[in-house]
Amino acid sequence: MSHQIIIIKSHILKIALLLISTILFFACLDERNSVEVPTHPDGWLDKSSDIFHGKFVEESIASSENCKTCHGQDYTGGNSEVSCFNSSCHNSYPHPAGFADSTSAESHTSFIKEIKWDITQCKSCHGIDYAGAGNQDKNCLTCHTQVDGPEACNTCHGSVDNPAPPRDLSDNFSTEFVGVGAHQVHLSDTTLTTAYIKDCYLCHNEPSILNYPGHIDDSSPNADINFGLFASDSGNVNPTWNHESATCSNVYCHGAFTLLKDSAGVNAWGYADSIITGNYTQMVWNSVGTGQTECGTCHDLPPKGHTAQVTCNGCHGRVVDAEFNIIDKTLHINGRIDLF
Repeated sequence: MSHQIIIIKSHILKIALLLISTILFFACLDERNSVEVPTHPDGWLDKSSDIFHGKFVEESIASSENCKTCHGQDYTGGNSEVSCFNSSCHNSYPHPAGFADSTSAESHTSFIKEIKWDITQCKSCHGIDYAGAGNQDKNCLTCHTQVDGPEACNTCHGSVDNPAPPRDLSDNFSTEFVGVGAHQVHLSDTTLTTAYIKDCYLCHNEPSILNYPGHIDDSSPNADINFGLFASDSGNVNPTWNHESATCSNVYCHGAFTLLKDSAGVNAWGYADSIITGNYTQMVWNSVGTGQTECGTCHDLPPKGHTAQVTCNGCHGRVVDAEFNIIDKTLHINGRIDLF
């Protein structure tokens, strides 16, 4: 009898253990809210904190290679599914391989275009003077040896000779591109005049610093065209620029002038009409070398309303010879009428 009782108790115990195990098993299958354990300590993302992660990486206490364990080999998320590039600080850092190589597809030149050439954003890591903020590995002046460092004009356009294109902001060198066009013609071609050579401000602002008004202060990669007094004949004409057609119109330099006989004084004898006018020639900026500036295109020979003459040198002998060669280029297209 006692033996049977022992067997019964044993069965009951087994059933109880099985029941408890089953309950525990299914209890473990129930969804539970996990306790959040932060991966990084407080202050990890705070630049002013002593434990800011940037300091750890910079001082090699914790190499950025360690970040790849959770954030992936390219820092775009990895197992953590948290990209390092989602914050305002890491829109370009950690820099990819080839970032400092101008020949690489990953070159920082592409990134600079993405941020609309506002490289002042780089100062947060590279220092106010781009010298690396004490870290030689981040010293931009190692490559950018110009006087103004990375903010030198020819960092983004132009060359060591002068800052005007070519190269333009899209690395174009041909004059058929609007970004290149007739820049060098206006800066160095002395065929007709030297009165305005190298005066960039005649057509647009000539920035003295990177953040000069009208330079890189908007989302457009195009220069703000602001014709100066010389191009407008001291306000007598209204020069205009059309970016779509790449044309300049009503520019004094290209024949936009009207000379009234009433104001000519003793020189009124040169008038065959009440006014002498130029041809107000519309110039195509990116059609360099197509004959747009041949003698007689900006004004007739002689100009409309002028007395009939075979040559110009009879009255303008200091300016031009009998073969229509400009002999004193400071006196041609200079805003004045030079006689005898």
